[in-house]
Amino acid sequence: MACNIIVVFGFINYLIALGVALMAAALWLHLRGRPIFVRALAGAACACALFFTHLMGLAFFGVLVGAAEAAELIACRDRPHRLAAGARSADLLGASFVAPGSCGA
Repeated sequence: MACNIIVVFGFINYLIALGVALMAAALWLHLRGRPIFVRALAGAACACALFFTHLMGLAFFGVLVGAAEAAELIACRDRPHRLAAGARSADLLGASFVAPGSCGA
C-alpha cells in the first residue's frame, strides 16, 4: 500500500492536500455559528496551509466551501435577514483566499 503509483510519481503532497482540504471544509462548517473573526482566522490559516501543501488542495477547499455557502444562500433566499448573513459568509470565504496570495509573494 505504501508503494503505489502516486508515491512513485511524487504526488504524495497532493494526497495530503486533499485530506487537509476535507478537514478544513469540515472546520469551516463546524464554525458556522461562531463569530466572524474566528471563521476568518480559521479559513485564512487553512488556506495558507493548503497553499504551501498543494494548489489543487486549495482549489478543492474553495469548491467545497463555496458550494456549501451557495447552498446556504439558495436555502434562505426567501428570508432577507438570513440572506444578508449568508452574503457576509460568502464574502468571508473570499477574504480567506487573500491570505494565500500574500503568503506566497
